[in-house]
Amino acid sequence: MNTNSNNANAVNSLQNDTLYSKLVNNLISNPLRLVTWEKLINHLIDNYATPLNKSLPKEIHGLIKSTYDQILIQFPYLENYYIDYAMFEFKLGNISETQKIFEKGLKITNNRSLLLWIEFLKFLNKVSSNKKKVTKYYELADTCIGLHYYSGPFWELYLNFIRENYGCNNNGNIQYLKLLRKILEIPQYDFAKFYSMWLDEIDKINDLSELFKFAPKEEWSTKFEIDLQSHSQKKLLNSIRKGPILFDLKQKLKKIFQELYICVEFKVMEIYQLFELPLSANHLTPAYYYTSIESINSKKNLDVWLKYIQYCIDLSSFPEDYSLVMLNFQRCLMTNLCHLDVIWLKYSQWLIKECNDYFGALDVLWQSLRFIRKNNDKIVIKMSDIMIILNTTNEGTELRKLWSDYVSIDACELSTFIKYFEYMNFLNNTKENNQPQHKMDTTRLIIDRIIQRKEIALLDYVSKNCQNNYFKVILQKQGEKNMDKLINHEKFWYFYCEYIWLMDPQLRNFEQKRSFILNNIIPQSLEMFIKSYTHYKNVKLEGRDNNAKRKNAKSKKLKKYLDINLLIPMLEQFIINYLMEDLTTFHKLINNCLKKIENV
Repeated sequence: MNTNSNNANAVNSLQNDTLYSKLVNNLISNPLRLVTWEKLINHLIDNYATPLNKSLPKEIHGLIKSTYDQILIQFPYLENYYIDYAMFEFKLGNISETQKIFEKGLKITNNRSLLLWIEFLKFLNKVSSNKKKVTKYYELADTCIGLHYYSGPFWELYLNFIRENYGCNNNGNIQYLKLLRKILEIPQYDFAKFYSMWLDEIDKINDLSELFKFAPKEEWSTKFEIDLQSHSQKKLLNSIRKGPILFDLKQKLKKIFQELYICVEFKVMEIYQLFELPLSANHLTPAYYYTSIESINSKKNLDVWLKYIQYCIDLSSFPEDYSLVMLNFQRCLMTNLCHLDVIWLKYSQWLIKECNDYFGALDVLWQSLRFIRKNNDKIVIKMSDIMIILNTTNEGTELRKLWSDYVSIDACELSTFIKYFEYMNFLNNTKENNQPQHKMDTTRLIIDRIIQRKEIALLDYVSKNCQNNYFKVILQKQGEKNMDKLINHEKFWYFYCEYIWLMDPQLRNFEQKRSFILNNIIPQSLEMFIKSYTHYKNVKLEGRDNNAKRKNAKSKKLKKYLDINLLIPMLEQFIINYLMEDLTTFHKLINNCLKKIENV
């Protein structure tokens, strides 16, 4: 009864909450404004879920959950909101739900969010008694974010977990030292701290057997030039001089790792000066974390990240080095740069070139579409290429859906439209797509685009790449609204001649093509030229004093018309390019045309 009363009171309060209503209405009109989402979630928690306990009304709990869910749908890389959401559920005792939220956030970030891993592992340390299962999570985190420049807190967490769960016995100590030894070689910000921890462990050595925990047996004979397995050495270490000899061995061990320290220190400082410092120095833009699509993207940050990623690529000689490249790609994308296509395209291309991972590249590009809602033509084109290579178009259904969902074909750039046309043409000609219902009328696609947009450049493309005679279809529409402007364009006729010469499948030999151009296309174009001139000629000669003045005005008008209408020069250029031996014949046609014009 009390629970029902609380729920009813909560619902009534919300119905009368003007600020809540205002924020919701603002989000309906603009769901991509992060600051409004922040105000809404803070308002709900501060006014309806504070103090937070298990008596929270069901309706309020559901409303806060759905608000968090919507925030993370709109802004998938808001790492801190996954943590806030998870801790909200944790405080209510919902352990399973808390883990699901963390795992969802990690999946969205391809398991490469250092912040989420640290908080998730802290959570597991508190709630899980399954040591082996938690160890698996630590091992996964190691492979995903272990090379992060700021991974120090993760490694501390991992080392403490081993000490607390595997103890200081021989096996536990070996695991601890093995991990610490691994950390020493990672160029990360806190490297000096772990080096100091390593030296402390060396100082604790009290026995010959412990030396093998710090370096393999073979290294003692190769690097240190000491055969600890020899009978004489064992006898010596068990003698009265054991203490000084062991001290000397520990000093040699420290010296070896001092050389490693110097190498790692150089790498750490190089990375810091070249990349991490420039990124952290610019506090006005989010170089390390995601804020919202409204925040300014710094070109300087983009340039630094591109150089940083290329630096990692140049150092990755072997597949085991690829982890750092993928980590820094993801680090870059978890900033506001995820709204630019350049990083996504570079990432996908690297996966293909270096890893031969077409499926991984396609998955990365699918992820990009969550963030690049506009101007994503390059992404869609790259995805289309990969889908065709992988033969994952599902009889063309997926490819068509990709384009219809993410690209406005009617409004896209010409280069994008041409790619779309080529993909649809390809699908029409594949064996898997031989059903009529799966085919697209690509002829209609081209004609509609040419008619609607009057794109002469598209005629240039079809004249060199398409066997269908689109020019013939266009000429059949002569007289229709706005069509004469297209047909009267000088390049229309040039490209028509070029199509006949290069692509027309019906005219197979040289003589047929030559004859059709000289006897059909050029005369037809000149007829249009004459017709166009009659519309242009609007000089009123009736009021002239004499025939000489009228003739002079007419001559000037014709000269001006020839200056602005480039049909004849364009046709002449075609003849020079392809039919040089017919140049004289062409000039005769032109002279006849000009005589007709003079008599108009």
